[in-house]
Amino acid sequence: MKIRNGFVSNSSSSSFIIIGQKINLYNISVDDIENKNIYIKGSFLCEGYDFFKLTYPIWNYILENNTNSKFSCYEVQKIIDNEEEKEEENLVNKNDINFDKAGNIFIETIEVNYHPNKELDDFKHQYGSDELRD
Repeated sequence: MKIRNGFVSNSSSSSFIIIGQKINLYNISVDDIENKNIYIKGSFLCEGYDFFKLTYPIWNYILENNTNSKFSCYEVQKIIDNEEEKEEENLVNKNDINFDKAGNIFIETIEVNYHPNKELDDFKHQYGSDELRD
């Protein structure tokens, strides 16, 4: 018989360190969505935040329905998985980071839900009012 000693989890989240700049949804373009790492941080779900790469349909939906106050938006430069062993690829050099004009950078540790609402229908169900849902 095998006995496990230590922590056992069936968690639906993971911890990450996010490095980048906080940005305004109204200041990004279609080109930014296609060519940059633009991420949305939404509500806290069951075990972590709704955090995912922004797509054009979701961006358009947010702007058309004025639901932008429910989210934080980031241009992400690096995401480090806190759960994995400290590997060489997780090292960050200050020369690898693009600071904003004021010399600032945003760093946050975030619990991310494994099942984000990154598809438009799921997103509408989570964040839309009843009259906005299909």
